[in-house]
Amino acid sequence: MRKILAALFFVTVISIPQASASTPVIRITDKPHIGFDGEFRDNELARSLLPDGRLGKILATANSASKT
Repeated sequence: MRKILAALFFVTVISIPQASASTPVIRITDKPHIGFDGEFRDNELARSLLPDGRLGKILATANSASKT
């Protein structure tokens, strides 16, 4: 009985496909811009998200390629 269960387990483990991402994931992070009271400390985040800003350029390149 153990041999049958071991064989069944082995066949099940071998037949499970490995996980793979179809598109690469890009993480876009920045320093926090919100204080403890929930208000924005500065307008730096809005400027960096503009098309010519640091994060905006990353977003533009991410949209042109097949990335998530």
